[in-house]
Amino acid sequence: MDKKFLVWISGFLKTTEKEAQKLLDNELARYFLIVWSIYEAKCFDGFVKIEKMKQFVDKIEKSIDPKSIDNDSEYFHKRYRDKDKYRNLIYKEKYDSEKFRKIIDKEYSDLTINEKIYLLAFVTYRYRNNIFHGSKGLESWLTFDEQIKKCIQILQVFINSELTTAC
Repeated sequence: MDKKFLVWISGFLKTTEKEAQKLLDNELARYFLIVWSIYEAKCFDGFVKIEKMKQFVDKIEKSIDPKSIDNDSEYFHKRYRDKDKYRNLIYKEKYDSEKFRKIIDKEYSDLTINEKIYLLAFVTYRYRNNIFHGSKGLESWLTFDEQIKKCIQILQVFINSELTTAC
């Protein structure tokens, strides 16, 4: 890696060069960045906004095989029923979503496919914001490998569904 970039990114992120190098070496970070860029470009005309999420979910709902998202939606539903994890995901009240909160409050077995898709879209959106706005710090982002792998898989399903729907 270019030393100038390492010095710059560590300074910009207010972390050590060693911590910045950990992020740069983490292939999940690269995968997430690439798949998120494709997702934004193909599914949201270049910029994901929470206000566009319901429209996106409604659009792809019929093209998603429920089995392709069941494990991940159940995992994240269970995870964010925990109040501390929920608060961590949301970070600030301005990022809270009444729709997301209602989905989390329901029993998983009562969720519709639309609600499962929304749950996953919202979670991936919050992971993206928490990661790329640096609000959690590099060292914490590197502890979420399992969740980030799931987000990458979810985004691939969404992109494929969007491409199917657009054709």
